[in-house]
Amino acid sequence: MTVRAGGKVHTYSGDPPSAAKAEFLLPKIDELIRESGISRHEIKTIVVSAGPGSFTGIRIGISTALGLARAVGAKVRIIPVLAAIASASKGIVCASIPVGRGMIASQIFEVTDHAITAPESPILHSAMNELRGQLQNLAIEHLITANGIEIEDGLNCPATEAGVLSELLASAAEDPRVPDSDPIFLSKPHNA
Repeated sequence: MTVRAGGKVHTYSGDPPSAAKAEFLLPKIDELIRESGISRHEIKTIVVSAGPGSFTGIRIGISTALGLARAVGAKVRIIPVLAAIASASKGIVCASIPVGRGMIASQIFEVTDHAITAPESPILHSAMNELRGQLQNLAIEHLITANGIEIEDGLNCPATEAGVLSELLASAAEDPRVPDSDPIFLSKPHNA
């Protein structure tokens, strides 16, 4: 969670026990708003991840953002997190993020100064080496991963770890190349 106010960024990136995440969300948002020193009615935009992710997690995030926006009179941007990650680079980029239960979601983008396009939907896999063939066949120029993803040798492209995801989403919300999105729910692959 990130609040930008007065040129400062206030971020919380802790990880509560998974059973308590929904109950933890609103108190942490309230704490960040108080820490930032702004009034709730000064909030102009609320940015939330469209996913990919679990049905429950995406549903809770979006419904919380919509409820808060209505309460404070803000607009909502629903941003695909993989496009937000890819927006930090240029060229043919593979963005990857852990989505729970040992699974990873990845998507390949072509990132230019004017557009971010994805020729295919995100894919779900259990290890980065499952992408090796696709990364080599598509001449991926850069791999950007969220924290917690182990990068195997032999992927033949530079790899970096993305920064704080809530900060990437906030930056992507200001990037005209990153469109709003419908929720992106993933199901477990048949072979996993």
